Amino acid sequence: MDREKRSFTPTTRRLDRGEQPSPVWTPSEVDDEGRRLGSGPSSLKTSLQWSSHSKGTSEEEEEEGSSEDGSVSSEGNDEDEEDVDEDGALSGPAECRDVSLSLWKLEASQEDQEGSGADTTCGGKLWKDEELKRWSGGVWPVERPLPLPMWARKQFSAVTFSSVEEYEELASCMELQVQHLLKAHNYNTVGNFLKLYESFTTSDWNEQDLEGFFRKYKPPITPEHHTCVGLGLELMKMLSETFPHVKENLFLASCEETIEESERYVGLGGEPCQWTAEKEHVLVALKLNINGRRGMMLLDPGYHIARVITVMQDMQYPHTGLFTQMDEPHCKKEYCYTACCDGAYIIWKVRETRPIKACVDRAQGNETKKKVSEHLSLVYVGKPFLNPVSVTERRNLVYDFKSLLHRDAKGHLEAGLYFTLNQRNFQTAWFTIFHQQGGVKHLRKIPFSLFDSAQTQKKEGSRDDLEFVRDVGEDLGLSSEDFFTLLSQLATVMKDASFVEQVLSINNVINDIAANN
Repeated sequence: MDREKRSFTPTTRRLDRGEQPSPVWTPSEVDDEGRRLGSGPSSLKTSLQWSSHSKGTSEEEEEEGSSEDGSVSSEGNDEDEEDVDEDGALSGPAECRDVSLSLWKLEASQEDQEGSGADTTCGGKLWKDEELKRWSGGVWPVERPLPLPMWARKQFSAVTFSSVEEYEELASCMELQVQHLLKAHNYNTVGNFLKLYESFTTSDWNEQDLEGFFRKYKPPITPEHHTCVGLGLELMKMLSETFPHVKENLFLASCEETIEESERYVGLGGEPCQWTAEKEHVLVALKLNINGRRGMMLLDPGYHIARVITVMQDMQYPHTGLFTQMDEPHCKKEYCYTACCDGAYIIWKVRETRPIKACVDRAQGNETKKKVSEHLSLVYVGKPFLNPVSVTERRNLVYDFKSLLHRDAKGHLEAGLYFTLNQRNFQTAWFTIFHQQGGVKHLRKIPFSLFDSAQTQKKEGSRDDLEFVRDVGEDLGLSSEDFFTLLSQLATVMKDASFVEQVLSINNVINDIAANN
């Protein structure tokens, strides 16, 4: 997600070791022994060099530019219409441990813990409520817009490889699994948003109190509506079944995007500050030891990355280094991952190069000035992230940018739609829809009013747009009826000004909290 740059201003203190907060629901993995200290941030700046020790750049260079969770970049989320890129024991920096414990309340009530036992299909398998609770729960302070993130008590052990070749054999097999996942599942922040709206409007809850309902709502995880969380969980399940010898080593890592004061954020290499963390993205991670050399494997289906990312602490091969994630006329994106704080954090550097002119004619060889921008995101790999459903999935529900995207096996976008909630006038509100045809991207802006049930007469004068929408729906794997129904539901939501304003209000509060990172 492209956001305003953040600076960190510590305002609170850490609980002394041995000092216990008020009783809270705490899984066995929750860190109740304080944060783990790393080697410190001394090597942080030197590790940001744009160097590559791999054999070359990625073959997945023509990505359409989706992000963050898979949205226009952030699930990343950039609102450039042509650059579609998505609880527990207190710990973290010393400044962030003092909170109003008396105001805490549990997100996972006793009623939630007992549950109904209902099943949700996931990739032809079943997600039971009990399984999802493994990734949910935690503490939710009443004055905070999201539950507190929580991490496991200990690090997961590393998978040991006797040689680089042995590691590469596993990495290449895992890469195929990632590519299969990208093609099999759409990135979708639209479906769960519609589920939230339906649950809210059909409940007896006060229609002016979405914030209260939001605290009680349990985000679903279904294969048709995968964000970075659902994709990460599904990938872990696939890898665990295909490679059972690494099942106990795979974990989800939390990511904080667009950080400015990175040295202050990482502190001494311990857990991030729970109180200000947003944790809007997750990745699959695997700790490595290649003949005594330490590193980390990262897999990021949420950002449509169709390759294995290897981050070695010594930055020597098989360290991935700098690679091009997308290279289109309107934008080139380069990614670089480096370890810091004794491997507790991965610095993810993003460089975007865009032409200053709105249009670039490469055929005529026009020289066009470029605008280069860079930003950092931080992936915490020190300990596994325990409640991504409660934190990350919930956060994405109220993010102001929504997208539904289909990718090929290499992560290139083939079809999709995206829009922003920041459109107050329904009559002028629109969404962008696109698909690839014959290697050419076809894109249109369609008014939501076209699918407003109260204005059906407009459809007769928009046959060409409707035919285009039908073609895109087919490329998304949806029947015309299902896709038109989805767009009609979105039109209903966008017309509900009260609901949209409440969503944007919650989103703004989250942004304000995260601005301290």
